[in-house]
Amino acid sequence: MVCAFGVAIAPAATARQFPQCAAPLCGTNLIQNSDAEAGPGSDHDTIVSVPDWTVTAGGFTVVTYAWSGGNLTATSQGPSNRGNNYFYGGPGPHGNVARATQTASLGESAAINQGLVHATLSGWLGGAINHEDHAVIRVAFLASDGTVYNTLSIGPVPRASGDGNNVLRYRSAAMVVPGETMSVRVNIVMTRYLFGAPGTDDNNGMADNLSLVLTCPLCS
Repeated sequence: MVCAFGVAIAPAATARQFPQCAAPLCGTNLIQNSDAEAGPGSDHDTIVSVPDWTVTAGGFTVVTYAWSGGNLTATSQGPSNRGNNYFYGGPGPHGNVARATQTASLGESAAINQGLVHATLSGWLGGAINHEDHAVIRVAFLASDGTVYNTLSIGPVPRASGDGNNVLRYRSAAMVVPGETMSVRVNIVMTRYLFGAPGTDDNNGMADNLSLVLTCPLCS
């Protein structure tokens, strides 16, 4: 079967029309600044601005792999194309939960409405080896009025390694995009385990190289 993001051509006896696919969106990462590289990362225990993400709780920030006081290094287990920075839950005085969000519009799509479009969410997640700090990535599929049709998530990955080192581990999940979805809201939630007195220790939830990609199998 041949499909050019719109019309599928089958044998004449069974020929039928498939709806318009979400061609501008399929195959591209819908998450902006998905790799924490759009701005400079901190190399000490401070908060920096994170482009394209709206912080809604805690001290969500970006730090460098080169930070000598950080949890990860350039050689820690994680993505091979890790760049300079990773997402981090932030300094201790800012609470036990850090959240950041962004929204991407999908527009009207007959392919989505007929259940032909799939979403795959992936990323590298971790937490400090000596306690249960962790990160969760959650995507909400929204109607035009903001109603949540369904959610897709990856994580947490607490106590990310058994070899005495902090690491990031790859996780992915997929589902069919609910019909009538008009936009997606991506949330990073990093939770600090109550290891010491509340609000004193850093939130050591960590993440990098996030991805949310739509595909339309009938139109490929």
